[in-house]
Parts: sequence; structure tokens; C-alpha cells
Amino acid sequence: MIFGGFFMFRILVILICFVPVAALSQVKEQNLEEVNVMDLLRVLPKTACKMDREEILRRQPEDLGDLLKSFPGITLKNYGGLGGLKTISARGINGTHTGIILDGFLMQNVQTGQIDLGNVQVENSTEVKFSYSIGEQKLQPVSAYFNASNLWIETFENQFSEDTLQLRFTSKYGSYGQLDNYLSAKWNRKRSYVSLFGRYRRANGDFPFTVQNFNETVSGKRFNNDLQEAFAGLSFGKVFKNDSRLKFNIGYNSSDKGLPGAVILYNPVSAQRLTNSNAAVNLDYRFRLKKHFARAYLGSRYDELSYVDSSYLNSQGYLNSLYYNTSVLGGVILRHSWKNKSLVYGVEEQFAYLKSNSFEDQVYRYHSKAIVELSIHRSFWLIELASGVQHVYNSDKNQQQITEKWSYNPSFSLYSKKPLPILQLIRFNLKRTMRMPAFNELYYSQVGNLSLKPEIANQSNFGSDINFNIHKNNFKISYNIFGNYIENKIVAIPTKNLFVWSIQNVGKVWIYGLDFLAEHERKLGDFTFKTSGNYTFQRVLDYSERNSGTFKNQVAYMPVHLLNAAFSCDYKGSGFYVSGNYTSLRYALNENVAWNEVPGFYTLDASLYTRKNWKDHSFRLSFTVKNLTGTVYEYIRNYVMPGRNYLISLSYALH
Repeated sequence: MIFGGFFMFRILVILICFVPVAALSQVKEQNLEEVNVMDLLRVLPKTACKMDREEILRRQPEDLGDLLKSFPGITLKNYGGLGGLKTISARGINGTHTGIILDGFLMQNVQTGQIDLGNVQVENSTEVKFSYSIGEQKLQPVSAYFNASNLWIETFENQFSEDTLQLRFTSKYGSYGQLDNYLSAKWNRKRSYVSLFGRYRRANGDFPFTVQNFNETVSGKRFNNDLQEAFAGLSFGKVFKNDSRLKFNIGYNSSDKGLPGAVILYNPVSAQRLTNSNAAVNLDYRFRLKKHFARAYLGSRYDELSYVDSSYLNSQGYLNSLYYNTSVLGGVILRHSWKNKSLVYGVEEQFAYLKSNSFEDQVYRYHSKAIVELSIHRSFWLIELASGVQHVYNSDKNQQQITEKWSYNPSFSLYSKKPLPILQLIRFNLKRTMRMPAFNELYYSQVGNLSLKPEIANQSNFGSDINFNIHKNNFKISYNIFGNYIENKIVAIPTKNLFVWSIQNVGKVWIYGLDFLAEHERKLGDFTFKTSGNYTFQRVLDYSERNSGTFKNQVAYMPVHLLNAAFSCDYKGSGFYVSGNYTSLRYALNENVAWNEVPGFYTLDASLYTRKNWKDHSFRLSFTVKNLTGTVYEYIRNYVMPGRNYLISLSYALH
């Protein structure tokens, strides 16, 4: 009865929020432009940084985390490479504020709060985009409006096509026992498709390492960095006579990996393992309701996680922690346009459940969100005003530990529709977002901190895009100046292994900086030359307590400088590609003293490739050398990364 009454109360709140929205939607519509639903959804979001399929193939990333490290403003945390945990922060804001939207569906994991990017494949990705604003992709999941940033991924399996049969196959073989095979097929007929894919990946991860531990040089070889994982999926799509569209997919992922712990703090051959399996089901229906474009969606995800430490000192002589997490998310979002205005409004409800052998009570979370956004188009400006409300209710089964939180999340955006002198196309954004601590941060064995407060991110950004041509040379320049203020920032600091962390609220964090992107392209006959580079400057400063030793210190693992550069030369589908990444000095703890310094580093990757087309068949062969210079480096102190390694990739496509 308690949960039933609470659920009815939440529905009543959402309905009250939508009374003014419904009234606004009755405004008489004039000159409604005839726009295909999918055409409307596929407009690129403003301020988006993207990589297309060809760019992804050139880089030959191990996974999504390896790809994102080259995006401006992105700081990667990589715990040992290969199958190691990978997370990001964007302009100093934790990755828990970043939503990952795969083919329009939100990838959700309430237990961890964010997706391990090392478990997100890119072999089937046709495009990857990252943005701090929704832009014109309006009919996204409601949660996307509440995120500080969003990552959009489009895959081969979930796109409509006119080809009757399409096949994709990729096989990779590399150093340290890397083997990665991916196969997918898609059948298209009468405005519908059915697709399926499978992927298997393994690696021994037994790479040699040398790391400097202050005055001591430590050398050895990894024996606890092995990985096996499998992916599988089935998708279906149908376009109906009224141009409404239905999509449905099922995905499964299973992994078994050794945990590459800190090589200094404990025995590097420690037998600690992490196994994980998850299944996701998604349903999406996009349609036109009178004068509205509308979308209804429903998604469910189930995760099982097991952590085993066979050398753990307890009465049993080992530790085996099991976690079972289930979440269901559903929502409706609509867009209504009239004259030079448009209104987007939607609601979303999420239920999540966690149980474990590490604690007696099951944990529940109900999370409601409602958004209203008004866009006003003028001849020169586009103005967007958004108002969002979210409510979170967290409780254990016996109602002994209850946490409830309301949050108001407004945003304001201003874009120029025509170039200004010198500045060209400008943008200005203000946004406030809130995220609750994840289940792991609250309840994880040896880690959970029940006193954690919700983390609030206040963002501001001013930027500009400049495009011009000089003698057949195409240039693109983009820059952003940003300032963020984080309240109750939640920081996770690894201790002796990837299972035992320290979770804490830092308090107040001020962030300011800029990122700069430049791209150049020149075609000379059959040659195409591309050069790109981006630079990020960010100060992420702890302003929690004036009398603290960490006051105005850079927050742990936040580099001040990030630099990425790439150059490619292509001749009729064959060529070479070189990319480099630089990360400046960081600190392992918030105290910015020499003892806590983690040295800066740079890495260089290079690849040769050739592509041949024959009728409807396409073949691509590439040879990549990663960490060409053999740099000894680490993203996280004592989580040493692989040295020079190689990768051979063969791809086939039937169009």
C-alpha cells in the first residue's frame, strides 16, 4: 500500500506539471511545415563533435573509451588498458552526468551510475557524436535533457536501408593475445528490416611493464589482465503507411576479466576476477499525433555482477560479492510547432532494484522526470528555454533508509542563425543538472557511503564555429569558453584494487577553461589530406573549505592540459593515419604536492590501410601500431598501461 500510494502521488505530480503544457499545445497552428519524423530527428545537435564510420576505422579503437579520448574536453580514466575499466569526465564534470544514447535508446545502469566504456563496442558504429546540448535532436529520451552532456551512437543494425541484404564482418588480431571477431547481417524489405549481430573478444593482457615508483624502478609482467567477452543482438524496424516507425531490439553482453590492480600496492598476480552479464530490451514508436511529432519508448535492463577475491583474508578464505540490478525506463515526448516557435514536452519514469549478498535489504529507486522546452526562431537568433523537474525516491525493502529529493533543472540557450563579423556562428548556454549517487556509491561492499549528497552541476558556455575556404583548402575552427560550478562533487579514488575505492563528497568545485578545435582538408586530384587538432585547458579546483590543505587545489586526476592531433593521407581508398594524444601532469589525491604527482605523458599511434571495392563488396585491411614510441605511462597511479603493441584488422561489407 505504501508503494501504491506513492506511485499514484508521483503520477498526480506529473499530470499537474503538464496542465500548462496541454494548454499551450492548443495554440492554433499555422503553416505547419511538412517534415518527415525521421528527418526531424536526424538533424545534428549544435556544438556536437562527431566521428563518422571512416574516421572510426582509421583510428581502430579498442572500444568506445579509447575513441573518446580524442574528443575535445574529454578526460579519460583508463585502469590498465585492454579490457580495463574506462570512464570519462567532460570539462571536469564526472561521466555520471553524461548520457549514452545508443540508436535513440538510453543505456542505463543505476547500480554504477555510468556505463563502463570498455564494454561498449564500436565495430558496428556508423557515427559517434558528443554534445553539451540537445540542439535540434528534440525527440530524445527525456533523461537526455537532464544530462550535463550526451553521447549519441548510431549503429549499422538499427538503421533503415534500401538494400535487400547487408553483411558486415570484422576480424582483428593483435599483441597480448588480442582476438576480436564481429559479424552482423541485416535484411531489408518493404520499409522494414531485421538484423542480428554477434561479437567475441578475448585478450591475455600479459604485457610487460616498467614503472617508476619515486626512486625505485619496478618491472614485471601482467598476469591478471585477461579478458573474455561476448555480445549479441537482434533488431527489428518497421515503417507504416502513415510514416510512423517502430523499432525493437534485444541486446546481451557477458564478460569475464581479471582485475589489473595497482602494481605497486599489492601482488600483481592477485587472483581477483570480475564477471558481468547484462541483457537489455528496448521498444520505440515514433508517430505523428495530429499536429504533434511524438515518441513513446520503453526499455528494460538486467545486470548480474560478481566480484571474486580468492586471497581475501576472512573466515571463508575468499570473498565473493554478488549484485543483481534491474531497471525499467519508459517515457513519452512530443513536439508541437507553430509559426516560428516549437514546444517540446515529455515525462519519463524509471524504476530500479538492487539486491546483493553483501547486505540484507533490497534497495529500490523511483525516478520521475518532466521537461518542457520552448524554442523561438527569429530571423537572426534561436532562443531555447527549458524547465525540468525530477523527483527521486530511494528506499530499502523495509523502509528503514529513505532518501527523497526534488530538483528543478532549468536551461537557457542562444544561437546565432547567421554569421556575425569575426565570431561567425555563436552559441551561449546555461544549464543546471542534478544526479543522485549511484547504488554502488551508496551500498557497494567496502565502498558504500550512505551519507553522500546529490551532485549538482551548474554549467555555462560561450562558443563559436568558423568555417571558410582558401584556395580549395577547407578550414573549420571551433572554440568554447566554459565555467562550471559543482556542488557536492562525488569523487571515487581507487585504493589497492578496482573493487575497493574511496567514495566521498568533495564539496564545492569551480571549473573554468576552454577547448579549441581546428580541422583542415585539402584535395589534390585523387589525394585527400586531412589534419585536425584540439586543445583543452581546464582548472578543476576544490573550493570546499578555505582552511583546508586542498583549498584551490586541482581535483584528483584532472589534468590541466589535454592535446590531440591527427593527420591522414588517402589515395583512392588507401593511405596512412597518424594520431597523437598528450595528457599533462595530474595528482592522485586532492593535495597538490609532489608526493601525489602522476607524470604527464604522450602517446602516438600510426596505421596503414587499403580499401578495395568490387561490385557490392568492400574489403578493408589495416595494420596499426599503438603507442609507437613505447611510452611508459599511466592514467591512474600504478595502473600501468601497455607499451608498443600491434593490431591487424580485416573488414568486409556487402552493401
